[in-house]
Amino acid sequence: LHATGGGPLPASLDEAVGAGALALVLRYSAAGMAALASPKVLALAGFYWACNTGLSILAIQLVQRTSANATVLANVVALPLSALLFCCPLPLLEPQAFRWSLAISLAMVIGGNVLYNR
Repeated sequence: LHATGGGPLPASLDEAVGAGALALVLRYSAAGMAALASPKVLALAGFYWACNTGLSILAIQLVQRTSANATVLANVVALPLSALLFCCPLPLLEPQAFRWSLAISLAMVIGGNVLYNR
């Protein structure tokens, strides 16, 4: 029986998601792998990986060298900033609609942390 007291667990992935959904997942996965063979996409994926690795290393250094408040502030500010970044025209992506709520939330988070740390 299922851990939450429900019915029996599905015997296979086909049974869990349905044969149509599984075929769709496999088709999209194959298309994604084929897209990585493109030199532009492969370079962009490598750039993303390098930036993500660099950001992780910087976050570790931030934890080691500063206070917990600075680390929390950096992580909290990163989310609205990344949402604002997707409003810009990026390669292979449609720009998203700019929402002032993102900019206002970023200002509120920074202002709240500045007041808290006084």
